Amino acid sequence: HTAEVLLFERPVTRAPIEQTRPEAARRRVRVRPHPAMQPWPVPLAAEFPQVHVLSNGRYRVAVTEGGGGGSQWNTLALTRWRADTTLDNIGFRVYLRDLESGDFWSPVSTPSADGQVLFHAHMVEYRSRAHDITVRQRVWVAPGDDVEIRHLTLSNEGRARRRVEVTSYAEVVLGDATEDRRHPAFSKLFVESEYLDDLHALAFHRRSRVERESACWLVHMMVRRDNRA
Repeated sequence: HTAEVLLFERPVTRAPIEQTRPEAARRRVRVRPHPAMQPWPVPLAAEFPQVHVLSNGRYRVAVTEGGGGGSQWNTLALTRWRADTTLDNIGFRVYLRDLESGDFWSPVSTPSADGQVLFHAHMVEYRSRAHDITVRQRVWVAPGDDVEIRHLTLSNEGRARRRVEVTSYAEVVLGDATEDRRHPAFSKLFVESEYLDDLHALAFHRRSRVERESACWLVHMMVRRDNRA
């Protein structure tokens, strides 16, 4: 008789209700920000460089609190980087020069006493102040495109009008990182660059050494707030 009851048991057509009043339960739920979404400050005088990796799955950037690091697309090294725990002097740098006084400095490499570096889950943020100019630089990788974005904001804290020249610097590889590490001087011989006047951008590419190598290009562009390159 027990088996016969099981054979004629009706299948469940809906899930059982665990809450007697689900609408009231939803009203009591409070959405709290996940700890991973909160930025965390990075010590500027740490014993070893602090590294944060930003990636969209294809394009990735390793960034340190001192401005070191390098960019990579899949297995291709785009810019040169050496993991040096002492100097940490190779990476993407932004230099500023006051055209009136001649003051020249890098806001990331020489941070001020009130400077700060924040690691977010999706970006790295640098803050510094020198020569009466506050600099805020944010670095992230676009989620849908293989693009590295560095947003730079300058604020004049003085009374006089300032004219500041902005220069960006990085060493382009566009090749295998291991081979570049073995023979960096030889690797540099194959990198060529040209200026694209219509885009106001610099284009880099590596001359092929063998026929099976596919062409790869790297474009660097600076865009102002008024949408002019």
